[in-house]
Amino acid sequence: MPANRLVCKVTVVVRTDDDGIERNEIRNLELLRVQDAAVDPFAPKLDSGMPGDSSAEFPFGANGEGQT
Repeated sequence: MPANRLVCKVTVVVRTDDDGIERNEIRNLELLRVQDAAVDPFAPKLDSGMPGDSSAEFPFGANGEGQT
């Protein structure tokens, strides 16, 4: 399930601290809307299993069997 996206208006300023290091500082944050994320057509199907879950295909430790 795709996550919703927050669309915000942010005011950011560059602040110089007493030690001379410049940092970004958020001065204002305004939520404009919440929008549904677009569905990724290349995302794996939910019923196809998790990619990388090879426990059924390859038993743990099988790559070390028969080696001396």
